Amino acid sequence: MANQPTKYRKFVVGAASAALVASAVAPVAFAAEFTDVKDNNSHKAAIDALSDAKVISGYPDGTFQPNKTLTRSDVVKLMGKWLVSEGYKVPTDYKTKPRFSDLKTTSNDELLKMSALVYDNGVFVGKPDGSLDANGDITRENMAIVLVRAFDRVYDVDLVSYVKAQEFNKDVTDLGKAKAEARPAIDVLDFFDITNPAAPEFNPKNTTTRGQFASFLYKTTLVDFDKVNGGGVVAPGVESVKGINATTVEVTMKDKVSNIDSLKFTIDGLTVSNAAVKQTDDKTIVLTTATQKGGEKYTVKLDGKEIGSFTGIEAVVPTSLKITNASVQGKTGQQAILSADTGVKKAGIPVTFNVKADTLNTTNKDQVFEVMTNEDGIATFSYTQYSAGKDEVTVYPTGAPTVRDQGFVFWGVDTILNIEDVTVGNTIANGANKTYKITYKDAKTGKVEANKTFNVSLAENINVTSDKLSNATVNGVKVSQLVNDKAPKTATVTTDSKGEATFTVSGTNATATPVVFGLNPSNGKTAATYESNLLQAKASTVTFSAQQAEYAIELTRDGGDIAAKGASNGRKYDVVVKNKEGNIAKNETVNVAFNEDLDRVISTNTQAQFIKKNADGTQVYNGKQISVKTDNEGKASFIIGSDVENDYATPIAWIDVNTPNAVEGKLDQGEPFTIASISYFKDAYLDGAALKVYKGN
Repeated sequence: MANQPTKYRKFVVGAASAALVASAVAPVAFAAEFTDVKDNNSHKAAIDALSDAKVISGYPDGTFQPNKTLTRSDVVKLMGKWLVSEGYKVPTDYKTKPRFSDLKTTSNDELLKMSALVYDNGVFVGKPDGSLDANGDITRENMAIVLVRAFDRVYDVDLVSYVKAQEFNKDVTDLGKAKAEARPAIDVLDFFDITNPAAPEFNPKNTTTRGQFASFLYKTTLVDFDKVNGGGVVAPGVESVKGINATTVEVTMKDKVSNIDSLKFTIDGLTVSNAAVKQTDDKTIVLTTATQKGGEKYTVKLDGKEIGSFTGIEAVVPTSLKITNASVQGKTGQQAILSADTGVKKAGIPVTFNVKADTLNTTNKDQVFEVMTNEDGIATFSYTQYSAGKDEVTVYPTGAPTVRDQGFVFWGVDTILNIEDVTVGNTIANGANKTYKITYKDAKTGKVEANKTFNVSLAENINVTSDKLSNATVNGVKVSQLVNDKAPKTATVTTDSKGEATFTVSGTNATATPVVFGLNPSNGKTAATYESNLLQAKASTVTFSAQQAEYAIELTRDGGDIAAKGASNGRKYDVVVKNKEGNIAKNETVNVAFNEDLDRVISTNTQAQFIKKNADGTQVYNGKQISVKTDNEGKASFIIGSDVENDYATPIAWIDVNTPNAVEGKLDQGEPFTIASISYFKDAYLDGAALKVYKGN
């Protein structure tokens, strides 16, 4: 730890020694020998240890290439393999459901496996647009974020909050160059000496080499996370320092408090108005303070010496609370994560999660957790059970237990109910089908189970009013569960001998998120009634829209600005339509009108019309708006003309995506369109000529 007092250093040395024995990545004599990792390489110990644990591997030529720049796919694979070494399993749907938008089912199999593993466990979440950018470099600041997030998840700790509560001299001198999101994570690496104290510049914007990342990861595995409890390091003789509410702090001593008057407590930034021994515990002293600021770190002193710290508790008591994921499937032995929104964007609001387990039929235990909200007012916690069963989780603000919500965690040895995409892609043409596959496994055995019937509905159509229904169907059924509706409609599917069943979703200009849930066994309710206490799974969201919304239209004029007036003359325009990949679009209907008529500026209306050719070759006017259809080469054409001298017209072409088959012919906002070059109409005149000599005359 950066320049820590002796007592801190003793703690770290002891923790590292203990972890070295227990760690899954402890070095042994049989580690792989890489030809380019010499004994004097500062990363050799880390590379050898992680290689032996099968977390890292070299190249076919026997090298490790420690100086090669680390890519984002490298990080995904390394962190995924580390999770595997910690007992985590690769999701069964890794191949059919790529976790990042730029991965396909045909992508590298190992990358698909590891990306699903790190994404599902919140270790690597990708870029804001949902992509992985596999070949992109990863900066040192982003590496710090990934490492801290990973160890938070696996060891159920909050390293950022823990380190924030400590007093320590920081080694890193260029923290200000890092983005705000990364600074707390870099502090964590600094505090635990995962960064090198002898090299104070962290260089957050620089890239990372494979060797450097190996050292960072290996050093992080040596931290004793059992010592990290978020309460801060306390002085000798003190058991704990804890904020109870916005005006109360409890200091628990290791021995009985015999003379409270001899103890003088102070808190930096807060007035301590009273100190008294707790009636039910003669080792605990209750301090009454001025109102704390939620999320603020406070240091408690006894007779002028620091004895510990705590995080301030927000005085505001929420009047509402909602679990954001009311039904969760958990794998036994792994973390299940729940969160609740207090509706108040303040940090430091205490929220209690009360877990009621099936203690009669399983080895699972009832548990109670209290966590603080973040600055967005969200409280998040994770916990583990070790038997299949259902937990009922009641959540409430600690200061207002009557303001509560309930959620449920379904534990199984494997994912019980799983949904995969069969049809690739989450944007589908209007009227087309997207197919999904569900798989059901017995919670206790993990084996697939046949003849299990489930309801299928859409999240957008559950507990809404009729005007909010999404225009989509499941297996042809207009599924819905309206508010206070006693007759919900669902589609039902039954698993086959492989424990599988499929269903299709279709719609028009709609968004649909399939929800599969068990039959409701409650008396007085139909089997199709949705409730959060039913086993359920949510599929990926599909959007139904006209694919033409991303088409491009090209308009080119055949000739110059000026055209001869009259229906027998006019100016020809060519149309080309291409899809979003740049390929020609055949048989597409394109609407064409005049921008002067559509721009709502009265003074610019035109007298021009479109011209059509009759079977005998004559040309006649054909109105102010037409539609043309592209041929097999994605092309079409039209002619415009006017009888008015000095008249002008500007064709505008668009594809109607808001009505089926472009029948409405009305230009709406958001539809693809293009505006052509303007044409002016005048009396016919000779525009250019050539004189040639013919037979000497």
